[in-house]
Amino acid sequence: MAGTLTGGLRKIFWDKATAHKNSEGEDVKYRWNGFVCDPFIIETLDYAWLENNTGPGRVLFLGYTINGSSHINVVSFFSLEGRPYVFVMEPMDGKFKLREIEYYQQSTRSFFAAL
Repeated sequence: MAGTLTGGLRKIFWDKATAHKNSEGEDVKYRWNGFVCDPFIIETLDYAWLENNTGPGRVLFLGYTINGSSHINVVSFFSLEGRPYVFVMEPMDGKFKLREIEYYQQSTRSFFAAL
């Protein structure tokens, strides 16, 4: 699967996107009202950090690069039978899955955004 383009999403996060069919960049009705950490030092990502920064109704948009391919996942903390996981939704295919955190810890570049 090809990587997800992160440039457009980054423009939205930094409020530099222009609304569709709107030639005036300043005349945008909706603005991002969140927090962006770019770059994010992936070594700080562990289950405790994820649990403290996500939870019921709260997710992070995590952008990362592995093997030269960029991806964006919607992530949250999840515990199943006492074992921690990263609860993931991948926008490219819309599927939900559980991953171990080591997958993300191998990334060479990452950022996150939160509402």
